[in-house]
Amino acid sequence: MCVVGSGGAAFAAAVTAAEAGKTVVMLEKMDIYGGNTNAGEGTLNAPDPERQEPLGIEDSTDLYYQQTYEGGDEQGDPELVRILADNALDGLHWMEDHGLELVDDVYTAIGGMWRRGHEVDVERKGEQGGSYFVSVLRESAEKLGARIYTDAKVDKIVESGGAVTGVEGARPSSGAPVSVKAKSVVLGTGGYGRNAELAMQYDGRVTKTMPSSNVASSTGDIIPVAQQVGAGLRNMELVQIHPLGDPQNGGVATFVGNWMSIENFVFVNENGERFIREDERRDVISNAIKEQTDGIGYMIFSQDGLDHTDIATVNAAEMDGLFGRGQLAKGETIAEACEPFGIDAAELQKTVEKWNGYCKDGADPDFNYRAALNPIEGGPYYILAYKPSVHYTMGGLHI
Repeated sequence: MCVVGSGGAAFAAAVTAAEAGKTVVMLEKMDIYGGNTNAGEGTLNAPDPERQEPLGIEDSTDLYYQQTYEGGDEQGDPELVRILADNALDGLHWMEDHGLELVDDVYTAIGGMWRRGHEVDVERKGEQGGSYFVSVLRESAEKLGARIYTDAKVDKIVESGGAVTGVEGARPSSGAPVSVKAKSVVLGTGGYGRNAELAMQYDGRVTKTMPSSNVASSTGDIIPVAQQVGAGLRNMELVQIHPLGDPQNGGVATFVGNWMSIENFVFVNENGERFIREDERRDVISNAIKEQTDGIGYMIFSQDGLDHTDIATVNAAEMDGLFGRGQLAKGETIAEACEPFGIDAAELQKTVEKWNGYCKDGADPDFNYRAALNPIEGGPYYILAYKPSVHYTMGGLHI
């Protein structure tokens, strides 16, 4: 079996096939493994009674299905969404069986809709979340005998008698030919989040200047190759624009705002006002941010909120970088934290006091925030700037 790509999907397919006794060859066009998974945060959503029930969290595969299908405006294939929901926990356990280590808690990732996000133990492994997935799966694949080749770009899917019989291509570094004969071919690639021109053809929100969190290889090269042998397209217009991107480089996985649970901050604009529900869908949040001054939003959190995470130790270097670039500010008072950004400090003080009152009352009448209500009080205070970034593409070749 030939697997094209070397990200999470490709490696999962390769390991599964190798465990079933197949001879596996993997082809990666870049000179490193991992694809776009290397740039991922490493959060894995799954209903997980073992971890959720001790925390009083009610969840089910049916709720996960409903939130996923409806959260995608019912544009996803119901059969595939059902497979995702029903097999999410098994997939999580499969990753654990292959060496992935997770923290015991679950949290609500930005746009996650429910507290079922599983975070990898990056502190123990000393890796970024997504790259940790890659290293775990790569180790398993190599132990099983899978042959993995980098610098091998596929330009053609070979057919004979109406059946796919392999792939052909070339080495980008030298132009030398690449050819693999196989009884089956798995395309574990196809994202085009780093190809603005292609994404712009389908999603009018994407611009040439919009930052992207994707690695350089996410250009969708395999899409026209597959179309040449009759593959169809679906949902190409569905581009995920992540609300919490680094304003300078579009990064998401290394942007510390994405390691803060939504229960520990509020979103505000330059006027010091909340403008969106923090636990809304990512697209709704992103669209709201684009309406703010310069298309930038801010999150404010306290030292206590930061201390509810391990960001200050695990992501200390990233925090230092954000401080150095003027995208993260710290102050003993809210006014001090506002000063570098020119945020209306008096208005933000009122906003935080109002929020803390809602936390005490147990309800948010302004935006109907549904996650845990935690006050932002007791300095020092932190304010982090963020900007929407192209994060991934949800369409592509029709399964």
